[in-house]
Amino acid sequence: MSLKRSVLEGFIGLLSKLYPKSKGQRPNKIFVLRNNDIGDLLVSTPIFEALKKAHPEAYIIAGVG
Repeated sequence: MSLKRSVLEGFIGLLSKLYPKSKGQRPNKIFVLRNNDIGDLLVSTPIFEALKKAHPEAYIIAGVG
């Protein structure tokens, strides 16, 4: 695992502790960031189908880094 990814995962872990998940609320926007190429994003389309099924009202955005 690269240093950049480790730092990012640590930062996200810290944010999740600072902002606890509130119960009963559904997200209205979901941002999925893939640190790969566009081809890897196309292979991961089942993730987006599962997110849309779990949160049909949410606006899903994909980013490729």
